[in-house]
Amino acid sequence: MEYDASAAEPAASTRTGYTFGGWYSDSALSNAYVFSTPITVDITLYAKWTINTYTVSFASNGGTTVSSQSVNYNHAATEPTAPTKSGFVFGGWYTNSALSNAYTFSAPVTGDVTLHAKWAIAANIVDTIVRAERDQTQVAADTAAQLILLMDDGPEKDALVVRLAAVQMIINNRDFHMEQIIHIITEGTLSEKDLNGDQMFDAADIVIFLQRISVSH
Repeated sequence: MEYDASAAEPAASTRTGYTFGGWYSDSALSNAYVFSTPITVDITLYAKWTINTYTVSFASNGGTTVSSQSVNYNHAATEPTAPTKSGFVFGGWYTNSALSNAYTFSAPVTGDVTLHAKWAIAANIVDTIVRAERDQTQVAADTAAQLILLMDDGPEKDALVVRLAAVQMIINNRDFHMEQIIHIITEGTLSEKDLNGDQMFDAADIVIFLQRISVSH
């Protein structure tokens, strides 16, 4: 380059995960270079780079709110305190809404990402609805209903309500008088006597008969 001529500004440089911030005449990057400046000696210009920051968002899917994080490129997000959801157990964070890809918090962040919370219905609630379906008694149905009503709203709760409604319909349509019980026990078929669906007539079925009488008669 000729003495006292100015340099042509080159196309902006690129660097993955960083934003180019111009050329500087010093390595401390405090003096921005002006390309119209006449050049009278050899010079070295230094590129300035600013690391990109990305947003890690958390979709709690009905649970308590989890704040988003701003994370520098190639750094890891911090695993937040687990959210809570009444009637459910938290099952971790996933990178997709289908909840098939578990997220690893040690993984470097290279772009904006939304993480999705996975939930499983609490085991005690599952147990009570299964027991209500098996025993078909008002006591079992009421116990299940009390727990289900405490759950946060969502499709899982709706599905359990439907299951419990089916149990309640059976109970409402199958209350007995004592005369009916005696007749079923002495002359009824196994399907009529097997109220809990375990393919046998035993003491558990007799308890169900008696519970239904105590509720409705």
